[in-house]
Amino acid sequence: MRTAAAVGFIAVVTAGALYFGTRPTRLRGHVIAADLVASFGDKGIVKMECQDSIIGTEGTRFVCRVHGADGSSATVLYTMDRTGHIKGRPFGDAEHPEAAAP
Repeated sequence: MRTAAAVGFIAVVTAGALYFGTRPTRLRGHVIAADLVASFGDKGIVKMECQDSIIGTEGTRFVCRVHGADGSSATVLYTMDRTGHIKGRPFGDAEHPEAAAP
């Protein structure tokens, strides 16, 4: 009886891990924007608006609108790998084709 209960418990835990492990991870734009503003605040960045994105097996790409303390603004395409390393590619004032309104 205890063996059957142990096998049942293992099966339930395995099914739960598979279910939650295969669900897509969502990058919330407002959360990453707050992190990036905190990181770049000493460089004069006062506000960022970033789009939401799904993090796949290769990472994700998302577009942010960056606002400086001097009133300037720019569009930046960010690429984030699965380890969380982020690289930005600025597009100046132009809108990037992948940019949805954040």
